[in-house]
Amino acid sequence: MRSLSGGLILLGCTALFAQDVRPVFDAVSIRPVTPPVGPILPGSRPVCPANGCGGPGTGSPERITFTFSSLRNLIRTAYDVRSSHHMESPAWMGSVYFDIVANVPAGASRDQANLMLQNLLADRFQLKVHRSTRELPVYALVVARNGPKLKVADDDPNAPKPRGTLWSGGRKKFEFNSWTMGRFARTLESDVDRPVIDMTGLEGAYDIRLEFAETRSGFGPPDLGPPDPNAPELFTALTEQLGLRLESRRGPVDVLIVDSALRQPTEN
Repeated sequence: MRSLSGGLILLGCTALFAQDVRPVFDAVSIRPVTPPVGPILPGSRPVCPANGCGGPGTGSPERITFTFSSLRNLIRTAYDVRSSHHMESPAWMGSVYFDIVANVPAGASRDQANLMLQNLLADRFQLKVHRSTRELPVYALVVARNGPKLKVADDDPNAPKPRGTLWSGGRKKFEFNSWTMGRFARTLESDVDRPVIDMTGLEGAYDIRLEFAETRSGFGPPDLGPPDPNAPELFTALTEQLGLRLESRRGPVDVLIVDSALRQPTEN
């Protein structure tokens, strides 16, 4: 391993998938960075989503790119931790950032790429983790008193395609087709302060449309503006629009616990 200018570190290796060989990326660059302050301006460098750009299952299956990604986010991606409620880590891991470009062996799956990222973090950051089940405060997603107001998915090929998660005028909107209640509960975790467990008892898949005020500071696009005072808050919107509600309880939560890691990667 040799260091290049600007803190670029390259790792070359061959990835094999035999059971007795640890899967690794073909090549990796890791560069410490300082995240931008304020909105990303037009014409500036692109910023990838939290789980990276490219990789298996995308139009660029043999390259994964992370931009301005904290060490905490890299760990969450590697171990497929669906929200911050399911991971315990030192606070500093959210304040050290890296750009990473990794070449993925041809034919690798997303699960194999995640395992490669786990091995990269273990090798270069000396990451050590373990899993545990904790009894924690949770929200149970349940059916409201007057029953559900959900549209059963019909897989109509002529139906308008859902747009996913949208922000507009201080509001947040969900448009999802053919989603189970379990998947919807996991999505709600990003909008509340604790894990969400599906306890609706509703089987099958549904087309979901939900609109509510975005009340969390720092979430959504930089120009989102203040919450729309005429939009309902999430808890109210769930009941009024979907016939569901979130109920405070305690329950078992699977948690990834970070034992230790280096602040900066070692050279290989």
